[in-house]
Amino acid sequence: MNPDSLRHAKLMAFMAATSFIFCSGVMTGNRQMYWMASLLGVLIGGMYLVARWLAPRVNVSRQLPAEVREGEPFDVILEVSLPMWRVPVWYQIREQFSAGLEVQNTPRFLLPRQRVKIRYRVVPMRRGEHRVGPTELTVSDLLGLFEIRRLLPGSEDVLVLPRPVPLPNRTWEGGSRGRAHQVSSRSTSKGEGTDWHGTREYTPGDPLRRINWRATARHQSWHVQQFETSLLAPLLIAIELAPRWQRESDGFCPDFERAIRHIAWLATEAPRSGIRVYITGPGWEGVRIEGASFHEVRQALRALARLQPESHLSLAQQLHVLVQQYGEQFTLCLFVPPAERRHYESLIQPYLQRGYTLQVYA
Repeated sequence: MNPDSLRHAKLMAFMAATSFIFCSGVMTGNRQMYWMASLLGVLIGGMYLVARWLAPRVNVSRQLPAEVREGEPFDVILEVSLPMWRVPVWYQIREQFSAGLEVQNTPRFLLPRQRVKIRYRVVPMRRGEHRVGPTELTVSDLLGLFEIRRLLPGSEDVLVLPRPVPLPNRTWEGGSRGRAHQVSSRSTSKGEGTDWHGTREYTPGDPLRRINWRATARHQSWHVQQFETSLLAPLLIAIELAPRWQRESDGFCPDFERAIRHIAWLATEAPRSGIRVYITGPGWEGVRIEGASFHEVRQALRALARLQPESHLSLAQQLHVLVQQYGEQFTLCLFVPPAERRHYESLIQPYLQRGYTLQVYA
């Protein structure tokens, strides 16, 4: 039996008992039964009126951070102002949350006090803008005969930033046109050239191809070519924003979310290596990261947190424009749905043959 059915059964039993005692007192002329029935009737009506009167006098306010990272728990402090009343009643508080928030140790029942502070923990499972509130209040008498529900106005928004997930085997290297390559795809350079700042002593983990033999012979110890990070080619990260990503029944796009997490990692790590980053997509003006400052990286993460695949244009339609405009100076990283990977790999072949640097991630 659910709680509502049990409450209705108790109320019907009380009303039936009151009616039976009242009718018996009237028919037999027993004043004690008459007054007992009247007392029960007043008690039932009084409980209803008290619960009805106290419900609108409850106020709530909450404190929570404006921004959090995906997967990192945060605390919500709920302050409830309750009216002082001599008749004891139960208060039940239930917060409403967006689908991307997972609530732990949520509050349940409260006793009447003037002001109550409740702390509970929320785990953001998805990036984006999520809402905490409004609050559903239930006022009930101690016998559980009546429940008055009221939705308390007021809600707070929290922005969940994407969690950076590293791209496997991604390192920052130099080259020529579109000079930021992965190590596995970079051609060998001979001599120091203009892309090398100088040499330094070998440290474990340095690629063997970077050994400078002339410096090694001159210093009689292993030396490697030191890359000047200021000459690394900037990154142009373009993501497919057309609704081509596979969606689940609740509208969630797991592949798109993984792409956003990888882009968040690039936006965080590339500026630390002196690489400028420009993130864009079809129908979106994008965001630029010129340096490794906390403010610029944070602004990029905020933009990624709000990004959704809702553009009417496709990345394939804008690929030629992006290459013509940025291909001479930028390395283009394309994030596309897995089902369209082969299509994009065939699209970039003519640009690769002309010396542009494009990479497809699906």
